[in-house]
Amino acid sequence: SVRPAIDAGRGSAWFDTESALNGIALAWVASSSYATDVLLEGAALAQADALIVLEGLQADPLTQSLAALFGSQVLRLPIAGAMPDAPALAALHAADDPEDEAERATACVMRRVAAGRTPVALVATDRALTRRIGAQLTAHRIAVQDETGWKLSTTRAAAQAMSALRACAHDARSDEVLDWLKNAPRWRGDVLDGLEVRLRDRGLRDWSAWCHFIAQAAEGEGARAGDAALAGLTAEELLQAADQWDALVADAAGIEVVGALYLDEAPGELRGGGRSSLVEFSAWARDVLEAASVVLAVPGMGEPAVTVLPLAQLLGRAFASVVIPGCDDQRLPASPEPPGDWTEAQRAALGLPSRDTLAQAQRAAWSLALQAPALDLVWRQFDASGEPVRPSPFVQALRLAGATRTADDPRSLVPFAPQPTQPPLPRGDALPVTQLSASAYDDLRHCPYRFFALRQLGLARSDELEGEVDKRDFGN
Repeated sequence: SVRPAIDAGRGSAWFDTESALNGIALAWVASSSYATDVLLEGAALAQADALIVLEGLQADPLTQSLAALFGSQVLRLPIAGAMPDAPALAALHAADDPEDEAERATACVMRRVAAGRTPVALVATDRALTRRIGAQLTAHRIAVQDETGWKLSTTRAAAQAMSALRACAHDARSDEVLDWLKNAPRWRGDVLDGLEVRLRDRGLRDWSAWCHFIAQAAEGEGARAGDAALAGLTAEELLQAADQWDALVADAAGIEVVGALYLDEAPGELRGGGRSSLVEFSAWARDVLEAASVVLAVPGMGEPAVTVLPLAQLLGRAFASVVIPGCDDQRLPASPEPPGDWTEAQRAALGLPSRDTLAQAQRAAWSLALQAPALDLVWRQFDASGEPVRPSPFVQALRLAGATRTADDPRSLVPFAPQPTQPPLPRGDALPVTQLSASAYDDLRHCPYRFFALRQLGLARSDELEGEVDKRDFGN
């Protein structure tokens, strides 16, 4: 039933390619099994007498399928409560720019916490903005529980795992290998520093060039034997050889990385016992880490007073106050853009939510925020480039309904005594110069600071392995 909707987009070379790719995705989904398939089997249905559905903001296809199977033995209970007769007026904070918006939102949260209106819900409408606000709250020793989670690809544990894979590639650059070695506990000290100096002195951009260089030395046979042993290692054995495995499994994000990549599985349990090439495994690991998320707790901060969560997750939660930054038409639209490149007909055939369904769920989630005892709405009037930004249609509707009030700046002025820092006054008599060349004398005349740094302190810029092409490299 879905195939005609996918093939309807054909007509040009580009659309033919897109339809073919969508057909492959459809075949993949149709031939795959999922953990929830057991709920649709007769044995599972026979063990239940009735189905209780807690209705949220948006219908779930799996729940609708189960409800159709149970027929009249379905009890639907809505979670969302009715709007109060006299909801509190929303406090409006119009910020000048993104930095001012983050500071105002942080001050709003701090004011609610100081007034005892906890727990505070900080709605995440923009990832970068929410991270900035969370960092400022953490700097003020306010415990924050981020329920939106972090992408596994942004954690240090994932970076270490991917760094090891990049260093093992046959075309790995010397910088990539050095980056892995510097973060591996097994290789530290003067040996690693000496290796980096030799690589930079010889300008060996590719690690294979260094391997070719050492293969010509007396230890060449031993080096090739070590490479052969390295090629037979699994990802877990590689991290263990670098003394990175113990730190990885001792970290909360590291445990998630190990589980997501199945690093602790015995060899042969996945993919029918076959081995993947390094390129295939690295590409798969990168996609998995980018798709997975992890919720990290802030240690040593006590019970969290602030919870960061999406707008829709206000459903069924009791918060004393709610702060929503990013209330502009870009970050809080009335009609969200449906994800993916599917057409309206294809979305209907696949059972994906339509634009109208997403807009209705967005309005329902907004009504949850309006039920909060205290509500602060913050948005920027200009973006980082100076372009004007309009408030969200939800904010404009509240204004027209007279359900808002203009709030004062929640930030308080702090007296600060000026403490000027005296400029440094270096003295060169402790580092006498016995010989003065023409270039050194030219440095002394044009820039005494350059003369002091290069000629007296002896500082020098280290050569880059991946230097940019200069004009003199082009020749005549």
